Amino acid sequence: MKNDALKELQMISSQMQSSSHNRVRPEDVEEAKEAAAKLAKDRDSMNTHPRREAIVSDIRVQEEKLKDIASNIEKDTKVRDQLRAKSDEQNEIDMVSFVLLSVAITLVYLTLLHITIFLFSLSVLYLTFSHQ
Repeated sequence: MKNDALKELQMISSQMQSSSHNRVRPEDVEEAKEAAAKLAKDRDSMNTHPRREAIVSDIRVQEEKLKDIASNIEKDTKVRDQLRAKSDEQNEIDMVSFVLLSVAITLVYLTLLHITIFLFSLSVLYLTFSHQ
């Protein structure tokens, strides 16, 4: 504990000795004041520049355009999603239509086949009874 206190005292004294070499000179203070005054003047000049208001106005206009574009993108996305849903529905309808058309063609084919068999049977009957 005593050693820690001695070390801390030595550190403080070494800092005090080194800080005496780094003291602020009056010339440094004057330079800092002049630099601060110049920066304040530059800031005021930029804030009163006539183009400043136009730039702020342009930024507002561009922000509104961005909002409109974002809104249009959102609307377009909704329309695209709806079109995809309708396209999926149309594909399903097309598939059902194809199946129904296939069934209809098959029914027509079967009907023609039945008619052919019937006519063949009639021909056989006719030939059978006509030769007796």
